[in-house]
Amino acid sequence: MKKKRQFSKYRWGIYAFCFALGLLLIGVPATYNYLISKENPTNPSFDGWLGFWGGYLGSILSGTIALLVVRLQIVEERNRHKEEKNDSTFYYLYSMLDNRKYHLMKANSFQDLQQEILNQLDYQLKEKAVNYINNKKNVTIVKGFRDKLFDRLSKEKNELLESVSDSEIRRQLEIYEEKSTIDTTNWDSKYLPFYHDFESIKNRIEIVKKSNKYVNNSKWVNIKSVEDTIECYEKLGEICNSEDLDLNYKAFLKVLKDVKEKNISTLDETQRKAAIEAAFIGKTNSVGQYFKIVSTIIQFFKTNDIKKEKKNFYINSLNADMFIIEEILLFYYVEYTSDGSINKRELQSSGIFKDLKSIGYEKKADSLNFFFKEDTEKIKNYN
Repeated sequence: MKKKRQFSKYRWGIYAFCFALGLLLIGVPATYNYLISKENPTNPSFDGWLGFWGGYLGSILSGTIALLVVRLQIVEERNRHKEEKNDSTFYYLYSMLDNRKYHLMKANSFQDLQQEILNQLDYQLKEKAVNYINNKKNVTIVKGFRDKLFDRLSKEKNELLESVSDSEIRRQLEIYEEKSTIDTTNWDSKYLPFYHDFESIKNRIEIVKKSNKYVNNSKWVNIKSVEDTIECYEKLGEICNSEDLDLNYKAFLKVLKDVKEKNISTLDETQRKAAIEAAFIGKTNSVGQYFKIVSTIIQFFKTNDIKKEKKNFYINSLNADMFIIEEILLFYYVEYTSDGSINKRELQSSGIFKDLKSIGYEKKADSLNFFFKEDTEKIKNYN
């Protein structure tokens, strides 16, 4: 609509220009030829007229063709110059990348980054566990289980003390509960089983009391202490017979077990991105420049409107010299980090990760595999 209004505004000027151009190319020569023929009325032949127009129009046609040829040559030369310039830029960036990679491989920097990703994933697991443990609903579950367990053990302890007929032995057992020291050298052997049973109950009660530190005050449950907290809560479950174990507490322990066993597959997409982003930021001084150069190359494809065939050639050149660990880390950079995600669209269906199509997943830093099963599906978008 805007273009139509602009044309309407200037159309009379356009018409006037076309008329003037036509007058110049046809009207002026025709008038000139007419005047010449008028001065020579004795020759009624139109040969001169036809010859004039034949030569005139022929010169226009040949001139137009010559201009087109020159124009095509200029365009071709410009495209060739642009392609040479693109090649020069790409290979300059590629040489920078190759030089940087040499030093990184020598220093095992890619392996260090892979380990840092795993460390950050572990951190996310611990943070997830802290939030889970301090959840009000779960605090209530743990408190309820702890109180039931403490009441049961206290009852067992009191029943055992009441069953001891010797008052002195009973007194020594009560002191032992407080001071944790006892001398059974002079005891009658028939009372030794009471001591062993009492010691077992006492140790279990100590585990329950230790859990109070975490159950009664959430500030004690943090990233640094979460592993000790999990161990303490697991011991609470162990001192209870499996058939008597509260189902809610059992489900609570299952989630904590995933953290203890570093089951990173339980992390959601947001937590994975946070971990991988933190790992790349943490290793900026070592590998940051490498991935910046890769981003520069990929953005170079986009900003210079590289033809598909040439782009594929450049990408194949990049891929041909990449180690598997490079490809894996580049995939994580593009798929999970904010800096790398700007390259995502440009690389999809490019085939740059074609060597990763057949690898699996395993949560180990020394393994040349993905960390997550979902990555084996995501990689298909790039090949």
